[in-house]
Amino acid sequence: MNESKDRSTPIDSDSAGSSAYSMCSGLTSAAPALLRTLLDQRSTAGLCLTFILDAELRLQLANRCFHDLCGVKPEEAYGLPLSDLGLGAWNAPCLHTCLQRLVAAGGGVAEVEVPWKAADPGPGIMRWRVTGSQGLASSPPWPWLLLVGEWIAAPEAVETTDVDRETAPAEAQNSLQLYRKRLQRLTSELVLAEERARRQIAAELHDRIGQGLAATQLQLGALRRTTEALPVQKSIDKLHDQIDKIIDDARNLTFEISPPVLYEVGFEAALEWLAEQYTQLYDLDVTVTSDGQDIPLDEDMRGLLFRSTRELLFNAIKHAQAERVVIGVHRDADSVHVAVTDNGIGCDVAALDEQNSDGLGLFSIRERMDSLGGSLRLQSTPGQGMRCVLIAPLQQSA
Repeated sequence: MNESKDRSTPIDSDSAGSSAYSMCSGLTSAAPALLRTLLDQRSTAGLCLTFILDAELRLQLANRCFHDLCGVKPEEAYGLPLSDLGLGAWNAPCLHTCLQRLVAAGGGVAEVEVPWKAADPGPGIMRWRVTGSQGLASSPPWPWLLLVGEWIAAPEAVETTDVDRETAPAEAQNSLQLYRKRLQRLTSELVLAEERARRQIAAELHDRIGQGLAATQLQLGALRRTTEALPVQKSIDKLHDQIDKIIDDARNLTFEISPPVLYEVGFEAALEWLAEQYTQLYDLDVTVTSDGQDIPLDEDMRGLLFRSTRELLFNAIKHAQAERVVIGVHRDADSVHVAVTDNGIGCDVAALDEQNSDGLGLFSIRERMDSLGGSLRLQSTPGQGMRCVLIAPLQQSA
């Protein structure tokens, strides 16, 4: 190996229980245990590779199966680019494209299948499920990608006894279902952690930076009144204007991360504010309609629903080339429906998948909604606009 290569700080696999899992901060206390279970898991359905990469696709942590297959010790592998570790299954262009898009998007979930041609364990398919997170609550921030690869034997390569033919499919299916449930729980933890971290950062920006700058402005005003020297007054006025701009920037950043109106006034008021913002910034005709019913949402779902709506609005501008969007809100007995309908170019919904930029964004929204018990429905015809419906469960009364 070339020791001159830039390597990130390695994680000692023997002490991974505390240091490595704590690096995946931004998760609630239950998530590190889930990571440990995933990294230690050996699927009865076949070979199961689990490892974690940083934003530059360098190895940070891996399960025993990974090291056994690569034939490298943890201290030799951690910090190396994934492409330097051989085994062509993860050098597949479609996998690397997927990883790079998740890093660029700041997170999400995707699935990719690539052929597996290595001798161990034999020809087959490697099904990769990738979860990306920005790690907003970590200090310093540590973007990372969790990859779980499930090896599926090629049909012609499977040799079984009569007993195996009867029991193996059921065992494999049960194992796969259990593994997917664990991954879904981890995805849910990531979504919740991100929403709570956003609120915390927005509150810190408002309470500390925003109020501190406002207090500085007051002090400058008092200082200006103590002098009659024109050059000093001009310098103070210039500083006052600069602080004004910084306050505006901080306020805009706060609203971008987690708008206070969403939690102080309510979900529908936040949508009205969002419509005004997009009308002013992008000259997009956005209308919000509602059936007027109360919409009780827990804070986590409220934040996710708002950010998903905002992403759909942005998609309407960037991809659909829409000029008009209607956001319709109504509730039924146990859920709220938020329909984002545009007059853009439309698309073939069946053709959308994680291999293109449009599909990856919608796939990420769907996965995040699913993780909190919601869903995303798409309706579109080329040339006739698009309708995206977010469905979220209402908060249960105590």
